[in-house]
Amino acid sequence: MKSLHGYAIGPDGAQLADPDLELSLGDLIVGGVALPTCAANVVMAYLDRRRLKRLGVVRPFHWAWGFLPNIYVIGRTVVARKAVPGSSIAPIMIAIGLTIVNVVVNYS
Repeated sequence: MKSLHGYAIGPDGAQLADPDLELSLGDLIVGGVALPTCAANVVMAYLDRRRLKRLGVVRPFHWAWGFLPNIYVIGRTVVARKAVPGSSIAPIMIAIGLTIVNVVVNYS
């Protein structure tokens, strides 16, 4: 039987470490990849905003949305379509496709 205190109670009543609370090598690898990826998203969003401003876009989508990459792609595409009428919505379609692939791969 498990307890809410972060340990399990063994059959003899002894306290055991809860294996669900331990970090595995996989957890460390995922964290080691996710953090730099998030940082790269934010840096690229910042550089993208700076470039759009130099190109004359009055109010480019804010770089801080880079922490939520799908939101950033949608917002940036909407802003770009307003600044450059007739531009493509391909970034949104690609983001949706990659999200679907990600869900299928992770939950199958």
